[in-house]
Amino acid sequence: MTTGPARRGAWRRGGDVVVLIDEEERVRFARPNAGRSMHRRGIQAYATGQLLREVGFDDAAPRASLNARLPVTEELERGEVSVLLRVLPMLESGLPVGAIMMIR
Repeated sequence: MTTGPARRGAWRRGGDVVVLIDEEERVRFARPNAGRSMHRRGIQAYATGQLLREVGFDDAAPRASLNARLPVTEELERGEVSVLLRVLPMLESGLPVGAIMMIR
């Protein structure tokens, strides 16, 4: 496994957003930079405790990931901003209990 400076930060950049949602698509945790990054993408509300759709986030990819119990990658466009969304479902005994969303 490569561990040099080029490899250590390769999976994440400073502007990346990590959000944890539950099986109902309610935001349970968001990295501290999530609020600023989501604001730049046109989402004005403080998201923790709210459903993704309540704060204006397109929830099609998270919903698809939870229903299929498989990772989903999708490019989202909002105005002139384009982001890459990766959704990784979390399963317990084969059932979805939430997901990790990574937004770049």
